[in-house]
Amino acid sequence: MSEQVTGHDMSRFWRLVSNDGGLVKGTWWVTRPDAKGRQHVKPIDVLMWDDTRRSALTLKLDDFTAFVNDGQVEPLSIRARFDHVQSEAEHRADEISEAVAVVAAAVDWPEEPTTEGACDE
Repeated sequence: MSEQVTGHDMSRFWRLVSNDGGLVKGTWWVTRPDAKGRQHVKPIDVLMWDDTRRSALTLKLDDFTAFVNDGQVEPLSIRARFDHVQSEAEHRADEISEAVAVVAAAVDWPEEPTTEGACDE
């Protein structure tokens, strides 16, 4: 099944991005890349489904922040609120990182407005 990704325009600095199709799917908070290409990605309501898709655990906003540099996801530092979620997320860190990379790359950011040519008064 192919990954389906939908972005929701929230401001010029961040987006809500939803992915569907994998075993790690849901809604993510994604920041605009800074001047050095760095982004932050946080789970808002992300499900980690088991292989049978009969059971899932939920990742929430404070469970981790992923750091993405020029499309590369740095190793995750997961600090989930429950031990069983922490354990499962650590076990599935590679799958979570793949989903983070997909949602970080999914947003087509508009050009930043410039002040070039503006009057200095």
